[in-house]
Amino acid sequence: MKKLELLLILFGLSLLVSCATGGTGGGGGPVSVSLTPNSNPVLVGVTFTQQFTANVSGVSNQSVTWSVSGSGCSGASCGAVDANGLYAAPAAPPNPATVTVKAISVADPSKSGSVTVKIVHISVTVLPTATTVALTGTQQFTPQVSPQTSVTWSVTGTGCSGSACGTVDNNGLYTAPSSLPGPAAVKVIATSSVDPVGMGSANVALVASFDSRLKGTYAFRFSGFDGSGAVYSAGNFQADGSGNITNGIQDVNRTSGVQTLSFTGSYSVGSDNRCTMTLTTVSGTATYKLAIAANGEIEFIEFDNSGTRGAGIINKATTPFSVAQISGPYVMLLFGSDSAGNRIGFAGLFQSNAGTLTGGTADLNDNGAASGSSAISGAFTVAPSGRGTMQFVAPGAGTFNFSFYIVDKDKLYFVSTDAAAGSDRLGGLVVSQDTGISFSTATFKGNAVLSLSSVEHSTLSNVSAVGILNTDGAGVLASGSMCDENNAGVIISHQALSGTYTMGSNGRGTISLSGSVPAASFAMYAVTQNKAFLLDISSPAGLTGFLEPQVGANLGPSTIQGVFVTGTIATANNTTGVWTMNGVNGLVGIQDESTPLGNIAAEAVAGSYTVAPNGRGTISLTSPTMTNRVFYIVNNSEFKAVGVDSGDLKSTLVVSQR
Repeated sequence: MKKLELLLILFGLSLLVSCATGGTGGGGGPVSVSLTPNSNPVLVGVTFTQQFTANVSGVSNQSVTWSVSGSGCSGASCGAVDANGLYAAPAAPPNPATVTVKAISVADPSKSGSVTVKIVHISVTVLPTATTVALTGTQQFTPQVSPQTSVTWSVTGTGCSGSACGTVDNNGLYTAPSSLPGPAAVKVIATSSVDPVGMGSANVALVASFDSRLKGTYAFRFSGFDGSGAVYSAGNFQADGSGNITNGIQDVNRTSGVQTLSFTGSYSVGSDNRCTMTLTTVSGTATYKLAIAANGEIEFIEFDNSGTRGAGIINKATTPFSVAQISGPYVMLLFGSDSAGNRIGFAGLFQSNAGTLTGGTADLNDNGAASGSSAISGAFTVAPSGRGTMQFVAPGAGTFNFSFYIVDKDKLYFVSTDAAAGSDRLGGLVVSQDTGISFSTATFKGNAVLSLSSVEHSTLSNVSAVGILNTDGAGVLASGSMCDENNAGVIISHQALSGTYTMGSNGRGTISLSGSVPAASFAMYAVTQNKAFLLDISSPAGLTGFLEPQVGANLGPSTIQGVFVTGTIATANNTTGVWTMNGVNGLVGIQDESTPLGNIAAEAVAGSYTVAPNGRGTISLTSPTMTNRVFYIVNNSEFKAVGVDSGDLKSTLVVSQR
C-alpha cells in the first residue's frame, strides 16, 4: 500500500514539474514563426522601407531577432532591418537583387521565418509620352512615380544644350525655345530624387508654329446677338497655313441691316488645337476663339468687346465651286428671329438641278404660328468664290432670299438676306438627302439621339433638350425613349417619352410626343436612316434640332475616352474648348468663355462623369464653376449635352466631338 502511495506522489510531482516548465512555453504545440507581408517576393524600392511583422505560435514569448542577408551582398549593401522589423533598402539593388529578411524565435532559436525581398529601382513615367510644341509654347508634363517620390526635371537634345533646348520648371512645365535646334527634337526627363537610375522621359517635337493645322478654304456659319437683337452670318475664307486669312467674304444680317463684307485677318493655333483668330472688315475688327476637332470641324465663339456674342461652326470647303455641285435632293433647317424678336424656325426639302429648285415643301413656326407643310420653289446661283444666292417662293407667303456658302456638295451654310423692314433674320444649314433610300416609317428603327434648342432673343433665355427616341420601324416610339430638358431654368430630368411618328416617301414626316410635358409635335425631314432635321410645330418655343443614329450598345465611360472639342449653340454665355475624358470617370480640359460680364481665356476645366448602358451620362464640373450637365452619346466620337442646374436661364446645348 505504501509503495502505491509513493508512486502516486511521484507521478503528481512530475505533472507539476511539467506544468511549471511549460514545455516550449505553454502554447500546447510546436513553435513556428511567420512574417507578414509574405508575398513572394516583397518589392521594395531603393532607399525605401518596409515594415515586417513576426507572428510566433506555440509559445507565449513572441520575441524575435531580425537579420537580413543576400547571396549578392553583405552588410549594408543588403540593406538593414531594425529590432522592430523595419527593413530599409540600400541605395542600389545588389546582384542578384534579392535578399532574405529573417526573424528567429528567442524562445526556440531553432525556429525562424523569412521572406524574400526584391530591391527595385524607382519607376518613373512621364505623361504625355510624346507631344509637339511650337516655339515659345508650353506643355505641362506629369510624372507617374512608383514607389512615390519627388522628381527633378531636365531637358536635353542632340542638337542643343542649355536653354537652346527650352526649359522645364520644378512642376514639369516645359517652355520651348525661341528658335528651332537641329534636329528639332528634345527629351524632357523626370528623375527620381532618391534614385538616379529611376527616370522617365517624353519626346518633344519642336515646330515653328501649329498654324499649318488651318490651311485651305473654309466655310462657316455664325449665330449670336448684339445690343439690338439677333445676328446671323455665313461666309468663307482662305487660311495660308502660316497665320494669315485672305479672300474672306461674309453676309451678315442684324437689326441694323444686311451687309456683304470682305475681310482679311490673322490666326494662331496652339498645340492643344485651340486657336485665336482676328478678322477685319470695313465695319471693324472682331476676335474669335476656335477649337479644332480631329475630324476637321471647328467650333468657335466671338471673343471681344464689340458687343456681339455668339457661336458657330467652320468646315474645310471642297473647291472648285459651281452650280453643278448643288444637284439632287436637299434638306434644310433654318432658325432665328422674326421682326418682333420672337423665335422662328423653318425646315423643308427640295430638288436642285442646274440652278432651279423644284418639288419643294417646307414648314414654318413663327412664335407658335405653324404654317403646315407648304409648297416651295425657287432658283439659285453660285459664284467662283463659293458664295451663292438662293430664292424660295412660297405661294401665299411670299419670297425669301438667302446667301449661302458651299462646304461641299453635301453641305451648305445659309443666312437670310431680306433687308426690308419686318423681314426675318435666319441662319442654318442645308444638307444632301440620301438618294439610296425609299423613305417610310421603316427608315427610322432603333435608338437615335435627339437634340433640340431655341433662344428667346429678347431675354436670351434658352430652351434646350437632349434624349433618345427608340423608334420601332412601324410608327411607334418604343420603350426606352426619354429626354432631359432645361426650359429657361426649369429642369425636367429623365422624362420618359411615348408617341407616334409618320414618314412620307419624299422624306417629310411628323413626330407626336404624348409623353412629354407638355405634349409636342414636330415636322421631321429625313436625311438618311435614323437621321433627320426637326422643327417644333406646336409651341412658341420653336425648337429646332436633330435626330442622329446612336451607334453602339452597352455603352460606358470608356466609349468616350479621349480628347473632345466642345462648343455651345449660341446663347448669352458661349464656350469652346478641349476636354480629355479618361475613360473611367474623370475629365480635365481648358476652355475660352464669353459672357455678358466679359471674356475669360484659358479656363481650367475639371470634373467627373458617368455613362449608363443606354448612353445617357452625367457631367459634374468642379472647375471653373460647380455645374451639372446631362448628355447622350451619339457615337464614340460625339455626344450632346445640356445644363441641368435649376435656375440657369441661359444654359444651352453643348456639342462635343473629336
